[in-house]
Amino acid sequence: MGEKVVVMKILVILGNYMPNPHANGICTDQVIRNLQKRGHEVHVLCYGNSINECKPEVLNDVYIHRIRRFQKYKMPSEYGRSFMSRFLPICKKWMVRLKLLLFLPVYPLNSLVLVSSFYRKANSLHKLEYYDALIAVCNPLEAVVSGALLKKKNRNIKSVMYVLDTLTCNPKKSFLSGWLNWSGWLWEKRLYKVYDLIINMNSYLDNYNNKRYDRFRNKIRFSDIPLLMDEWKPEVKKPTKKSSYKWLYTGKLDMHSRNPEYLCKLLLLDETLNKHEIHFYSYGNCENMILRYSAKSSGRIHQHGYVSRDKIIEELNEADILVSIGNKDSKMVPSKIFEYISTGKKIIHFYQNENDSCLVYLKKYKNALLINEKEETSKNIQKIKHFIDRPSMVIANKDIDILYEANKPSYTANIIEELLISNSTRG
Repeated sequence: MGEKVVVMKILVILGNYMPNPHANGICTDQVIRNLQKRGHEVHVLCYGNSINECKPEVLNDVYIHRIRRFQKYKMPSEYGRSFMSRFLPICKKWMVRLKLLLFLPVYPLNSLVLVSSFYRKANSLHKLEYYDALIAVCNPLEAVVSGALLKKKNRNIKSVMYVLDTLTCNPKKSFLSGWLNWSGWLWEKRLYKVYDLIINMNSYLDNYNNKRYDRFRNKIRFSDIPLLMDEWKPEVKKPTKKSSYKWLYTGKLDMHSRNPEYLCKLLLLDETLNKHEIHFYSYGNCENMILRYSAKSSGRIHQHGYVSRDKIIEELNEADILVSIGNKDSKMVPSKIFEYISTGKKIIHFYQNENDSCLVYLKKYKNALLINEKEETSKNIQKIKHFIDRPSMVIANKDIDILYEANKPSYTANIIEELLISNSTRG
């Protein structure tokens, strides 16, 4: 008798999702697509910024439900070079600090209103849809807390806590960092007791090997950033030497942990490199910096700000060089590098520390150049020139799949499906 496929109805709770997702939304979307291929019906509960965006919709066969939240500040780039573009980052910086102070006892939770909104909406949806399973994505913590509340009320729902951003790996440089890690551990203890399955990232494996997690060991699984995708297939192309190239950076930037200043200075220093163009499709607190360098660059450094997912895909296809910047003092792996690897294109990665979490992945990728920002600038410029002029190395898809198996969306989907079909019968 043939195998009977068990089809589940799944609710995913997360922050920013399509069409304008942040990194966690992009990663989760790839897992969702893989679950859909297996026949599961997926509903997403996520942020909405306006009345219109809070209306239910169907996108790529995913049923999307949104909750209303306060309108975020505009990006500095939206104000141009006005007074607001200078005042806004200062205002936002102090607002963030004030909010951190107020919510310090329950860090990293920073909105009880969001918890309530997520939970009430999820509960009302469950009454209509009768979900078989729940996947709550961290970060934001509010999504995971609301998912735990739903699980407590409906014990029959199989639940997954999908931890793309850890709660307990803040760099220990001060008393505050120590408190933040302890507070994160307190949240983990509460939440791990509720969820049936916890998926953590491989980059934090050392942290979760701590004995304090032994009581939850049977629930914990490890995966990796699920962005090794099939959208792009590397093609064998005849090498062509060009006088100028289009560089591309996508994603979040941060003044303290992922700073683009070295890259911008480098492009302006050398006569050959300053013929190239770099396009930043970014968000974070470095937008004013990019604006300043853009003004000096005679049209070679472009700031585009935060754009739709479709636009990012379009730009990834058109770019010649993909740029990555490592996280300073963090084990977090920027998800973009696996999208980059999927394209088969050349990647230039800038880093400051030998323990940069990206290096272990990019050293296996033949079309990557690793630039240590602490090395002599003139030598780095020569490395970049040589790298750009050399032909791209063709990497077979099967080799990429083997090297980065845990980064395939199907790897994470397999872990989730193992839970979903447990105690279910196949005829």
